Amino acid sequence: MEAAEILTDGGVLAAIGVALGVGALSFLVPETLVMLPAYLSAMSGFALDEMDQKGSERRAVRASAWFVLGFSGAIFTLGGAWPFSEAILRNQLLWSSIGGLVVIAFAVYVIVVALAGDRFAGRLDRSVPVVLVLLGLSFGLVWAPSIGPVLGSILTLAAGLDTAARGRVLLLAFAAGLGFTLMLFALVARRLVRGLGTRSRVVGLVSGGIMLVFGLLMVVDRVHGLWSVAHSILRSVGLDRLTSI
Repeated sequence: MEAAEILTDGGVLAAIGVALGVGALSFLVPETLVMLPAYLSAMSGFALDEMDQKGSERRAVRASAWFVLGFSGAIFTLGGAWPFSEAILRNQLLWSSIGGLVVIAFAVYVIVVALAGDRFAGRLDRSVPVVLVLLGLSFGLVWAPSIGPVLGSILTLAAGLDTAARGRVLLLAFAAGLGFTLMLFALVARRLVRGLGTRSRVVGLVSGGIMLVFGLLMVVDRVHGLWSVAHSILRSVGLDRLTSI
């Protein structure tokens, strides 16, 4: 059976397994790859003052978990065919622009911390979960329109009166698969940066700069243009299969 057929007609556990697996593989689609530098920059820019301390990886995992919660929430909200989903989709450009401003604000904070050091580091400790959830929501609002065949099947189920519950469960499984891969990649990247001995100021400036550019692209609605470029690059190197997951 094809993956889409398992989702619609297969057993619930098999369908959940497919949704989880495809969600994890969606880490490799062009839309996610375009978002990846800004996402890793957000995770690297978090807790710069603790970059060289033991336990920083655990904090990075917790940070990415908050981000993934917001990111998955955006996918579940926009794709779950809730009564308010259509209203959000009609104004998606507005919400994407607002999300871009959130990304820009965090980017500026990371740059300021990198330049000013301990005078500002740690000021956001209490509100870090909220900030990271907002970042995840912002990224999710941009990523949500990237719909492949499998995710399309899940959204069709979620939109049906008789299959809405099944569709929403599979949507959660899809988001969980993608979220797990994002968390794993954030941990690997954090360890790599720490292992290279990169100075926190350099990490902060580079991370903040990348997020600043990505946030500006969100505000002016130019992220989709990067998707087209990424699709073309993958096709040119024979990885066009990744463009239709």
